[in-house]
Amino acid sequence: MNSTFTFRSAALAALAALSLAACDDAAVDGLAFDVTEPGEFAIGYRATELSYTLPGRSSPRTIPIRVWYPVSRSVAERMNDAERALYFYRESDVAIVDAPPADPAFDGGFPVVVHSHGHAGYPEQSYPIFEWLAANGFVVIAPGHVGDMTADVAAGSYHEYFASRAERIYDVQEALDYLEELGADDPLSGLVNTERAIITGHSRGTHTVWASLGATITAAALDAECASGEFDAAGGCTAADRALYESGTLHDPRFVAGIPMAGSGDMSWFGGTAGMNAVSAAIFQMTGSANPVGADTIFAQVTNPPMLWLDYANGCHNVFGFPLSCGAAVDDADATRSFGTYATAFARRELFADDDATVASVLDGSRIVSNSVSLQSR
Repeated sequence: MNSTFTFRSAALAALAALSLAACDDAAVDGLAFDVTEPGEFAIGYRATELSYTLPGRSSPRTIPIRVWYPVSRSVAERMNDAERALYFYRESDVAIVDAPPADPAFDGGFPVVVHSHGHAGYPEQSYPIFEWLAANGFVVIAPGHVGDMTADVAAGSYHEYFASRAERIYDVQEALDYLEELGADDPLSGLVNTERAIITGHSRGTHTVWASLGATITAAALDAECASGEFDAAGGCTAADRALYESGTLHDPRFVAGIPMAGSGDMSWFGGTAGMNAVSAAIFQMTGSANPVGADTIFAQVTNPPMLWLDYANGCHNVFGFPLSCGAAVDDADATRSFGTYATAFARRELFADDDATVASVLDGSRIVSNSVSLQSR
């Protein structure tokens, strides 16, 4: 896809000089990292935006983009006074704005995880998981789904609209394109492997995960959604809106596995579980026991993709996205360690066929990561 990018790149000359310091560190092998530990890298962060044009539309769509990536610890130590990432309502303790990237710890470049936030959310909302992945050698990129963000709801004029779920799917594709098409002068250029990526999503973002991996949206399913009347306030289901779902470009084969968190995938859009069974890529669904969201139905009836199911005791809907949201019912540090560990292990297995003993034991349940985790597989 053709996109127009803008990005902040403060003090590039100084950062380029600092990046040379990364050579002071011995080369590291990401496949040798212990996935149950926080990781070997410090963390860099970029806040930027991109513009692209949806199929059949004439006006560009501009969305925010947030990127987390590995940074050499020796470089980070020399940037103690550097600007920290601001996550909507709080400053990160660790992520350094525009820090120079480390050398990739994996053959082929930094592996990529793309994330789709929940309804009325924001790109940074699952930052504890993103920081864990970046510290373990991954690049994480999260687009903001304009039209369905916190700011849209806060403006007081939000309403459900039919094209929203399609826009999300194109947003994650464009986010991956952004990394694929970085200019030669970008510090991350040539360091990122976009050929095989993991897609994750929270709440409504789970629909983005399933659709991006090939779940089929049928004409009958679209007819049913349009007949529901839910979208009348936004002009109903126009032919142009329907065309976004019928373009045939929703499945992106670069996404080879998915992690849907706290969501059913809005399965009615796929005609129930039948359309979800079109997916052959591995799925690792994560839920909180206080918010089951139909995960048992998906696990029982979506039988084609290989599937893992993690259920976190007392986890509320936002346990994956908003720290402290579940109150005293959840130990946030334990939850972050659990989700980060399982996501990293799953990503390594699916992207690299990693047969490391720790990765295998985490994913088959023989390694107890947390007493709050219940794990099933089929």
